[in-house]
Amino acid sequence: MIANPTNTFETRANLSVFSNRIQSPKMALQNFRNIIQVYPQWEASLFDEHFFTAGVIPMVEAARKNGTMVNSQQVTSAWADQLHLNTASRNELMKELAPIAEQIIAILV
Repeated sequence: MIANPTNTFETRANLSVFSNRIQSPKMALQNFRNIIQVYPQWEASLFDEHFFTAGVIPMVEAARKNGTMVNSQQVTSAWADQLHLNTASRNELMKELAPIAEQIIAILV
């Protein structure tokens, strides 16, 4: 089961930073939890709440400011960067993760 963010200072702090920019940061986080619960192996591989609040949300916000959109390749690449994967593993895992990344992006746009 995914940890409750009210027990995590870092998650609360990240949500407060984004509260002025995301229509409903709590709803976005809940939607993320609903999606990731179906894919526990990805949560265990650091595609988790911290990556969502500290990685994906800022990426989407920066793209909005620039008048662009984030795509699944950018999200999966950012995730893979934190794991320092070799090229073969990186490409294979990014391809597997892309449909989930698309769902995550959709809850923020």
